[in-house]
Amino acid sequence: MHLVETGNTELMTELSQNFALAIARGILMVLAVLVLLFARLFQPVTILSALPLSLGGAVLALLLTGRPFSLPVVIAS
Repeated sequence: MHLVETGNTELMTELSQNFALAIARGILMVLAVLVLLFARLFQPVTILSALPLSLGGAVLALLLTGRPFSLPVVIAS
C-alpha cells in the first residue's frame, strides 16, 4: 500500500518545488550581478553569506511575536 498525492496536495507540492527553484535562481542571479559589480568573488559571497542569518532572524521574530509562518512571510524574508 502506498499513498498517491492528488488534487490540492499535488498542486501544493508542485508549487513548493517551483517556488524553491525560483528562489535559488534568484539568489544565483543576484550573485552574478554582484560579481560583475565588484569584479571579484569574495565580496559578493561575503554579502550573500548574511542571507541565512537574516532568515534566522525572521523566524525568531515570528516566534517572538506569535505570528504564523505563511507564504507572504516567506516572500518578504
